[in-house]
Amino acid sequence: MVKERIVRRILGILMTLMALQACSQASSSVDKVFQLHAQNDLAYSDIGTDFVLINYWASWCKPCVKEIPELNELDNHPQLSVFAYNFDRLSGDKLQSEADKFNLQLPMLLNDPASMFGEETPGALPATLVLNPKAGTKQWLMGAQTQQSVLRAIGVE
Repeated sequence: MVKERIVRRILGILMTLMALQACSQASSSVDKVFQLHAQNDLAYSDIGTDFVLINYWASWCKPCVKEIPELNELDNHPQLSVFAYNFDRLSGDKLQSEADKFNLQLPMLLNDPASMFGEETPGALPATLVLNPKAGTKQWLMGAQTQQSVLRAIGVE
């Protein structure tokens, strides 16, 4: 009788643990989705490059504007996908107008990506969040970037 109770309790605990494990795996597999301006949403898991760069910019930030041509060029690198996020949270025609004004050719995110990756929105600009989806790593590059500085920071030349 005592053994039977112990076995039932152990089985109950094991079944509870298995259910919790299944719930945990299901919630961790929920994909992060980038909401893009003038494009379809993009699942983070569908980005096939080794590195994802997310640049925080604003039109009033002179170093941000200065680095736009470098970021446009970086987006052509086969190992990188580069996105822009407007720090002022512009959207629609206002966002498009700013992008056109500065020849920003990158896909533009509408949702602040920092929170999706457990990060705080940067307090200073320009800032670039570098993600390595395969390794699960992330790092911030602060200040204006060049192609060379980004490639050096991620170990790709």
